[in-house]
Amino acid sequence: METRFNIVADCQYYENYGAHDWDGEGECPTYWKAKGAHEFTVATDLTIQEVMELTQNPERIEELVGAVAPQDSDYERFGPIDWRFEERSEAAIQTYIEWVKARLADEPEDYGFVRYCAEGELQLSRSTVDWIEEQAKLIGLMTLEGNRYTYQTARFAG
Repeated sequence: METRFNIVADCQYYENYGAHDWDGEGECPTYWKAKGAHEFTVATDLTIQEVMELTQNPERIEELVGAVAPQDSDYERFGPIDWRFEERSEAAIQTYIEWVKARLADEPEDYGFVRYCAEGELQLSRSTVDWIEEQAKLIGLMTLEGNRYTYQTARFAG
């Protein structure tokens, strides 16, 4: 498995409370309120060469991040905060599985909470965690038995 990367952008989500009672006539009243964060996957399946080229041209990354958020409307808007490269590799799968296995030793019945914590502590987007779990299932490192996930120790060749 060749190492690939995604670019993930973290954005602030704003809701226009002024639009709640707006009838659509005339100019929309504005009262923007920050409501939370949202992640967007900006680019997928980048090679190491492509990542190196992008790091030499940060303006291009900023363009990609700015273009991926939905267009602002009278009701909502997104403001880019930061971006990061996320590795998609056998090593990333191994790190995630080992982290989750250790946490499930303490919370064996609550995989959803452990997954949520993994996203935060390991700085992974939901899409990358989904990808890791899909790959782990495909290669037999993660299985679902009833409503419980079990994990094997990853042993990759090479």
